[in-house]
Amino acid sequence: NLRFLGIGPDGTIYAPSLSSHLCAIDTSGELKWAYQVDFQIITYAPPVIGSDGTIYLRDDFYDVYAIEKSGKLKWHFQTWEHFGIRFFQWCRSEPRMPIWTAC
Repeated sequence: NLRFLGIGPDGTIYAPSLSSHLCAIDTSGELKWAYQVDFQIITYAPPVIGSDGTIYLRDDFYDVYAIEKSGKLKWHFQTWEHFGIRFFQWCRSEPRMPIWTAC
């Protein structure tokens, strides 16, 4: 579904897959890289691209990932480990940076 894609300022398409990967696809359709997360990536919210090119996404276990535009992990926040309950939802706000709010 195209609504779940993130598009970077250089035209790179960031597509979550059901195989727990975030795939970066260049403008010619070639795979640039694929980063595997711990659990399936949620498919009801697209990756969010920050102004510095960092890609933010969340997996089905509510963990949040920041991935550099090169495909390298910048940081990984394990919400379950820190909070013990699932109470975050993914939100988008200007300037296209992720925020979290209590459900």
